[in-house]
Amino acid sequence: MSTCVYFEQDAVTAEDVQTARRLAPDGAQVVAPSDVCWPEVAGGPPERIQQARSPEFLEQLKRQADDWLRHVEAAIPDASRRRGVALADVARYELLFSLVPTATRWQALDEIHRRWHPSTLLWFNSRPDDELRAFCRAADRLSIDVRPIATGHKPSLDSTWNALKRTVGPTVHRVRSVARSATRSPMLPRELPDIVCTEYFPNNLGASLPIAETLKADYGLRVCWLAARQSVADALAARGVDSLVIPDVLSATANLRGRLGRAERIAVRGAVESLPDELFGDWAPAAAREYLSMLLRPRMTRAWALAAYWIEAYHEILSKLRPRAVMSTTYSSCMGRASARVAQQVDGRAIYLQHGLIPRFSTYFSFCHDLLLMWGPNDLRNLTDFGADPQSVRVTGSTIYDPL
Repeated sequence: MSTCVYFEQDAVTAEDVQTARRLAPDGAQVVAPSDVCWPEVAGGPPERIQQARSPEFLEQLKRQADDWLRHVEAAIPDASRRRGVALADVARYELLFSLVPTATRWQALDEIHRRWHPSTLLWFNSRPDDELRAFCRAADRLSIDVRPIATGHKPSLDSTWNALKRTVGPTVHRVRSVARSATRSPMLPRELPDIVCTEYFPNNLGASLPIAETLKADYGLRVCWLAARQSVADALAARGVDSLVIPDVLSATANLRGRLGRAERIAVRGAVESLPDELFGDWAPAAAREYLSMLLRPRMTRAWALAAYWIEAYHEILSKLRPRAVMSTTYSSCMGRASARVAQQVDGRAIYLQHGLIPRFSTYFSFCHDLLLMWGPNDLRNLTDFGADPQSVRVTGSTIYDPL
């Protein structure tokens, strides 16, 4: 009967180590991820396990997530598309990144189980939650008594705020959008634009704004900005640029169509429950599958719902504006992928503008755009190595660092 101690934290303090030594019996194996910061304390460093968020791990998880999406899409054909756009295609990265914490936790448990076979595992975590308690119940199936230990670290204001936004944000956003759309009609520009630029992240405007200004000033093209949220509109306004905030201009009809109905939600959950064993790979053991399935249902439903909302939102606006092209710096979010796919549906071209370094792993190269404006020859080579059509890629340099 052995005991292990595991620290599920980005940084471990000397006080955490002292607590572990006080609670664990003599000879307990102390374990931490390979990338965790460890304090200078007597007794030396812990045993390290693989960094679970490595690119190789993400590639494996993405393959599995894509398999799950394809199964759900095939299982519910009547609820798999909106406006001719596949929900699975729009939702793929949203699902992937929502599963990373879940998969990371189980991978750590699996490696500890294989290497040290503990009967008791003290699991240090800054804030045990319902998901961690579900994880402990699943670990019981492996005959491991996982005991969550709160480290006492107070979560940062940022992490608390982000958790709150994930929990209640979608509901608040929906109520606010419906209230706005019920009191006003869409305020679209009278003169239809040639180019629509749309953003979700204010920080990315440093890449896209110089392009938009050049298209207007040097080529005489009409440019319309669609801000996916108010913070983007505020950042544009600070630079003297007008924009339309998508939730403000949506009609009540589009907001209602963007909802995932009760029958659709039930269908998505049922499709997840029907996933066959062969699609679980390393998750096939009963304990792993039980844990993952319980958490996959709400994550799949949320990804499906976000995809439906953004498809309906962009369809209502772009079908009226009919731009020649839609440009964005995001290719992985539901918003970015929906804007690209809807642009193609209304006979426009979808343009991606690179705004940051992209690691050379296939996980990060699932683009859905017609034209990719990339920083350098290395990005062109990576894209073509992962199957992109070289004719769809243009090396433009970085609009953040290089003058146009």
